[in-house]
Amino acid sequence: VEHLDDCFWIADRDDRRQRYVSPGYLRHRGLDASGTALGLAHWPTHIHEDDLAAFVAAFASLDGVDEHGDRRDSFTVEYRLESRDGSIRHMRDRGFAVRDDSGAIIQVIGIAEDVSERLRIESALRDSERELRIVTSAMPIGIAHIDRDLRYRFVNNAHAVQRHASTPRALVG
Repeated sequence: VEHLDDCFWIADRDDRRQRYVSPGYLRHRGLDASGTALGLAHWPTHIHEDDLAAFVAAFASLDGVDEHGDRRDSFTVEYRLESRDGSIRHMRDRGFAVRDDSGAIIQVIGIAEDVSERLRIESALRDSERELRIVTSAMPIGIAHIDRDLRYRFVNNAHAVQRHASTPRALVG
C-alpha cells in the first residue's frame, strides 16, 4: 500500500474521520510527509466545490439499497481534487463498507485513483474522431465503413448520394 500511486484509505463510519491515508494521497495533493496529518483530517475540503455534493452522496449511499433491493456495500464516484499547487486532478474513488456481525457499517475502506491522464486521452481521441469525421464527410469521393455483419458503421455524404440515400444516417445501422 505504501508504494501505490493510488490512494488507499480507511475511514470510520460514524464520524467519517479518516483513520489511514496512504502516501499516494500526498502525491496527489503535492505534499511531503509533513502534510499527512492535515490530509487525514481535510480530504473532503480539497474536493472541488462543484463535486463535493456527489462525493458526500456517494458515501451516504452506503446507508441505502440498490435497484434490486440489496444492501449497498460499495460506491464509485469521480470528482476533481485540488492540489497544493492549484492544479486539478480528476479522481475515481471506490469505497467499500466493512460491517460488524450485526450488519452495521463500522468502517469504509477505499481506493482513489488519479484518472486525469485517462480523461485527457479520451478527450484527445474524441477530438481526433470529430476531426476525421469532418474531413471524411467533406471528401468528394464515397467513403464507408462496413462491419463484419455487412452493416454500415460510417458513411460520408458522397457515399450516401451514390447510394441514393437522403442522408448518411439513412444507411448507418
